[in-house]
Amino acid sequence: MPRRLKLNIKELRENLAPVFVIGANRSGTSIITSIISQHPDLEGIFGHAEIKYDEAGHSIGFCESMHIWPQLMPLPEIRDKSGHLPYWALPQYIGLTYRNKAKTSSERNYLAWRMQRFRHTSNAPLIKDQFNTLRIGLIADVFPHAKFILCCRSLKSFISGSLHKWSNDRSGTSFERPLASFHWDMVNTVARYDLEIYFPGQYTIAYLDDLQESEAKAGEVLERITSDLALPPYEFNLSELARNWKKTGSEKLAGGSFREKCLDNILGVVQDERKVIERLRRLDSPTL
Repeated sequence: MPRRLKLNIKELRENLAPVFVIGANRSGTSIITSIISQHPDLEGIFGHAEIKYDEAGHSIGFCESMHIWPQLMPLPEIRDKSGHLPYWALPQYIGLTYRNKAKTSSERNYLAWRMQRFRHTSNAPLIKDQFNTLRIGLIADVFPHAKFILCCRSLKSFISGSLHKWSNDRSGTSFERPLASFHWDMVNTVARYDLEIYFPGQYTIAYLDDLQESEAKAGEVLERITSDLALPPYEFNLSELARNWKKTGSEKLAGGSFREKCLDNILGVVQDERKVIERLRRLDSPTL
């Protein structure tokens, strides 16, 4: 890859269209990234991609890309002191990560160069860092043609799976009040809003519950993702999901309808406001 001084950063930013996988922790970002990375038109930029499971059978984050922009990482010690390590989207912590633009042109160029530094092919980079869920505006400032996969999981399933893991991983997670649901709601609300504001038509949504339902359903989800991202069709190896399809209905965590509750509600709010703004633009007076 070109050295930094010889790289045309402006051209890189205008032409490169990285694919970012985002979503709350425990929402399937790792497994979806691992599967999508099989596509021949993508290059997974990962620090480590090996799949591992803890003693309770929960997957440990893999296909991570946090090494690309380490300077943007929020300090875990701040959340850890209150037993809130997993809850990085709670209001008191969200400002430590949330970014809607680069601070300077130098930072913008540096972030683009950091992406280029880890590439080994001409394929579109595939990036998975959960904290990028709160940096969608910043990414728009650096890579305006980026695309996104927002990974979601039903609220009931998220709470059950997350609390079971965090209560067994010795992280000291606090359970004195319902924080997992608040964290889930904040992550998905911010993500859907910012995606629609900064990248309308450049993102797709993948529901972990659908992938875990059956092989046929998972195939439909992957087909839709590739279509939404304008990637050629590809026959993915879905063996990583097989362990979930073997579970009986009673063993699977309860799903529940959450698309109307959160994601589609946010989209509706944005669309309604856009209609009002358009009305104001047509009026001679700036009042309704």
